[in-house]
Amino acid sequence: MTTNILKTLSLIFVTSLICSCSDDDPADTGGLPDAIVNSDPAGSPPRNIIESWAGHNNELFRQYFDNNVAVYYSDDVARPLEWPFEFLSKTTEHANDVYGMFGIENRLYAVFHTSSPAPYVATAFDSQSENRNLFDIGFNGYEMSGTNTDNILLSVSKIVETSSNGISGSAAGDVWGDTFSQIFLYDAYASQQMQADADRIFGQYNTATANFPRENTYWFRDWYYPIYSNYGGGQAFGNFFRIVAQYYPTTGNSFSHDMNMGEFVHFFSGATGEDLLPLATEAFGWNDEWQDQLITARADFPTLNYPFEPVVYITDLTLGATITVSADNGNGPEGAEGSLKLIDNDLFSKFLVGGLDTNNINFWMQQDLTEAAVVNKYNFTSGNDAPERDPKNWELLGSNDGTTWTSLDTRTNEVFTGRNQTRDFEVDIETVYKYYRINITANYGSDAIQISEWRLYYILE
Repeated sequence: MTTNILKTLSLIFVTSLICSCSDDDPADTGGLPDAIVNSDPAGSPPRNIIESWAGHNNELFRQYFDNNVAVYYSDDVARPLEWPFEFLSKTTEHANDVYGMFGIENRLYAVFHTSSPAPYVATAFDSQSENRNLFDIGFNGYEMSGTNTDNILLSVSKIVETSSNGISGSAAGDVWGDTFSQIFLYDAYASQQMQADADRIFGQYNTATANFPRENTYWFRDWYYPIYSNYGGGQAFGNFFRIVAQYYPTTGNSFSHDMNMGEFVHFFSGATGEDLLPLATEAFGWNDEWQDQLITARADFPTLNYPFEPVVYITDLTLGATITVSADNGNGPEGAEGSLKLIDNDLFSKFLVGGLDTNNINFWMQQDLTEAAVVNKYNFTSGNDAPERDPKNWELLGSNDGTTWTSLDTRTNEVFTGRNQTRDFEVDIETVYKYYRINITANYGSDAIQISEWRLYYILE
């Protein structure tokens, strides 16, 4: 009796292991319907999938799965090849624990070929991968080499960066470029006690430079590693992803816009609990534009948890204002590109009007504030395309009756170096006005003017 009970318990234990962590034999599944061969528990990844991405159309058979990962090999991959299973599972589990969950299923699909022309990486937000967190790469030989494990981690780092915490995209991508993978690789190796590989990555990236945000920036040496070593390792970066997902503006399940440098430093300070402006100054240099961005970020996101004193108070005077233009879009002010888009607080909509005289643009736009106020700062955001439509020369005027105007600021030969770029302009005045008008006298050669946003502010220092 006792012997039978022990046998039964052993069978249950072995069965549970098979359900949660399983190697697969393609010979058992090829050509047979799931109803015959698939005894997997509910929610298991499919035993075979057909590639529908990157020009591939191969049928792939599952080699292994657990709660973290599903591994598929193409027919040309030599078997047995099992080292990727544990490495991938530990990598994914660590990524979930540190950087936040990604996707509804929260499982990583790893596809391997003997060779592949270029890595393919997709997230749960990509329909081409059937909304799976997935990468498709080629082996460089079959051994557990630094090249093979690095390529795996580079793919996982991109998935983490662009889908963690249920938000699509990388808010910090415009600032850190492709460098986040540097600290991700180091942390992934360190977390698995693969110290020789962690040391190799340290040596590789500690001397690597980038040309952003300035020439000869040592991202790993001067930014990532000091944060990693002084503020809790990978958890500091996990905190960054979490508070960005929590506080940074989104539209649907995507970030509304990219971070600027001031916001980047503000959110990293919130992630570490310490003001990182001194570290950022040493790592990247610092300038007046970034300082203005940091001040604005502290006003826009005042609840981030680190000690800082608000140095200015910013009032957005455009809130509640009405807009008038000398010529509107053909579909009217409420059209998809009508004048109301000038003050809708959406940097990715735009106002567009055409049919102007290229030799004499003579276009104006006017805000009627809710009450008379001092404006000492304003900004424009350029459109998403066609830089020839950008304003080049203009004048800011103020009035209290809409008839008599006083010149407040004149700009010539201004350039927007990027699309959807916001540029700030300061004005040294102390008089209150109810109406503010911009007269645009020249653009860059088009018969059209386009602007994504025009905002007026009062800054109290």
